[in-house]
Amino acid sequence: TELPDFLSRCHSLRKLSVKNNRIGVIGDEVPMMEGLEVLNVHGNMLISLPETFGEFMNLSILIASDNKLRGLPATFEGLTNLQVLGLEKNMFKFLPVCIPKMDNLRMLSFNFNEITEVSEDVGQLKKLDRLWLEGNKISMFPETLALAPELDDLKIGGNDFTGLPDCIGQLYGMRDLNICNLKLIRLPDTFEWLYNLQSLDVSHNNLSVFPPEILQLKALRELQYAGNALKQLPEGISVLENLHVLNLKENQLRDMPESFSQLKLLNILDLTANQFREIPLSVCATISLKYLDFSNCHISTLPVELGRLRNLRSLILDNNTFDTLPETIYGMQELTELRFADNGVSALPAEIVRLGKICVIDASKNPMEDPGHTIISGGMGPIKEYFQRKLFSSKSGPPAFHVDVRGIRAAV
Repeated sequence: TELPDFLSRCHSLRKLSVKNNRIGVIGDEVPMMEGLEVLNVHGNMLISLPETFGEFMNLSILIASDNKLRGLPATFEGLTNLQVLGLEKNMFKFLPVCIPKMDNLRMLSFNFNEITEVSEDVGQLKKLDRLWLEGNKISMFPETLALAPELDDLKIGGNDFTGLPDCIGQLYGMRDLNICNLKLIRLPDTFEWLYNLQSLDVSHNNLSVFPPEILQLKALRELQYAGNALKQLPEGISVLENLHVLNLKENQLRDMPESFSQLKLLNILDLTANQFREIPLSVCATISLKYLDFSNCHISTLPVELGRLRNLRSLILDNNTFDTLPETIYGMQELTELRFADNGVSALPAEIVRLGKICVIDASKNPMEDPGHTIISGGMGPIKEYFQRKLFSSKSGPPAFHVDVRGIRAAV
């Protein structure tokens, strides 16, 4: 399939998107559109780009991801206005030699190709602020990247090198760094110089001991630390006072430090697939939390202190071993999602009707009887009706369950 012929007459066209087609060839009709500034050919079957591509003097954005490209034409270096080049999911084995000559390039993505080596000349791209090389076969970190003064977003995870050079600490302006899936066992001492770093992904390495260098990154807002066989968080974790997102799933944690509750801005905490037997009280005291996931953690009991998480919106407790929910759950007035599938719970606490904002309750794979799964699957409306009927059907004496009658009436 080729581009339609009429495009050769669209001399004033500024933007063209032909993504997700079956285009295998780009002929001479595209270069005739000399005013083109944005071209998106993502998701086609291109194996090459024409030599006449260099005539796109006004082109500033080119997205040619998810094709079968192996190289770029020599005339490509003539695209002096090109600022964004997206070539992820192609078949490149090296960075084309024309890339370092494109002085205005600001964003370069070669994620998920077959690149084995990055030219030292890439450091010449003085305006480059985003470089994405994730999921290639690069065996050595290009040290000249430290010479790229504007670089603030670097994704190099999923490559073949197993260590980082000291020069990475010279990327002082770095704000977003992905170094996951690299088999790292430590971070260089200079890592602590990345004092502007806001997002760090070190997931699926071999960092079984929490690197002290990370504790120096006081601007950090997001830390992805999944899959590292980590056994313990340091007490000093509380110094990361700007942390909003912390992903610690698939580690070997059994407890959390007492200082954890001092993370006053933490909103999202994922502790899926660790070795907890109970939810640490320091987590229950982290009252800023909005999302909490303790799935697949062998938790046998839930503490009453869980109700202190009054800002929580999502509570995920799937695949544990507890058989009751604490009555104090009514304290989570902002809760919209409650999931505790695959546990041993047979009854909901009547206090659950006070959760006026809840939209999702997943109690599947529990031996639910009070109320049954049919009622629970209908949502909070049927659940409230169930407890209301149960309350007023009691003919004498106090209800069989302890609950504030006024609270239920107000809730329903």
